[in-house]
Amino acid sequence: MKKIFFLTLLMLYSVIGSAQDVKPTYYNFLYKVDEDDTFASILRLYVKDDAVINKKTPLVLKNIKNNPQVKDWTNLVPGTLISVYIPEDMMDMSKYQSKQAIVYTKNEETKKVIMAKISPPNGFKGSIFYMASWGDFSQSSEGTTVNYKQNSLITLGLQGNYFPKDSLYSFSSSVYFSSFTAAETTLPPKSVKLPAEIGFNFYGDYLWKKPRISWQAGLDYEKFSAFNIEGIYNDQQIYLDRVSVIYATVGVSHVFYILEKPFFIKASLSKSVSSTTTTEYTASTKKESLTGTKALFYLNYKFTDKFFLHTMLKVHTMSGPSDLSSTRLGVGVGYILF
Repeated sequence: MKKIFFLTLLMLYSVIGSAQDVKPTYYNFLYKVDEDDTFASILRLYVKDDAVINKKTPLVLKNIKNNPQVKDWTNLVPGTLISVYIPEDMMDMSKYQSKQAIVYTKNEETKKVIMAKISPPNGFKGSIFYMASWGDFSQSSEGTTVNYKQNSLITLGLQGNYFPKDSLYSFSSSVYFSSFTAAETTLPPKSVKLPAEIGFNFYGDYLWKKPRISWQAGLDYEKFSAFNIEGIYNDQQIYLDRVSVIYATVGVSHVFYILEKPFFIKASLSKSVSSTTTTEYTASTKKESLTGTKALFYLNYKFTDKFFLHTMLKVHTMSGPSDLSSTRLGVGVGYILF
């Protein structure tokens, strides 16, 4: 499990390192002329504040040359589409981020970044996803320790987002269902059948423009299985607990680019605020439930307009009738419905 995780990180770092060697010469994007726009005012929307602009600068000459459809630069017609070129050393990256989406392309001479002008998303967005995952668990109490694996070949989920029009706030939610193969333990019986795990979350999101990251806060719900260590110690046989936990969650997410490809990354930290346990071991004297924290790291790569690959690393650290720690790594694919 640890080898898989470290190999994944090593591959990611090597890709990032190679991506740093490639730098675009120009930023090139389409701009739709609005009322009262002038040539200079359009350029000032994207260049650094101290950039020098006059009719003899290469910046101005390049834009005129590549827009032959514009006959009079002193009297731009509203609605006209112009192709804007900004040199990399003059580009103020923070100015376009709230209105532009980056799409990469190549030609024979240079590598350019085309930023297609878009409207902020609004309305409902939804997707479905599949994931397979591998989990290492450890529970201990009163000198008894159980190490086991919980692997899931099938996790299915549904995710939705709502973006109010012209707002930096949005809402997101997801629900999932995980079917497990038998838990592999160090105790007899070696294999224990586990019921499914289910989860649900609901977040409020806020887009922070500089830097362009999104903050999240909300609630998570998980229902999962754990071993009852007291029953194992007293009866020398396996008993399962069903644990239901509600977490308060905060997180941060960001979109970045590696080798011309868009990636979405998210990290979150959750703290339990409510927890209940149902156990098979009826003679249990420990009535408390598991409480603690959960950390989640998520990476998403959209490789077509509709399909994406994703991976996640989830870590639990909990205490109560026993001390529980778990690490789960998952990989899968998703499809954007709308």
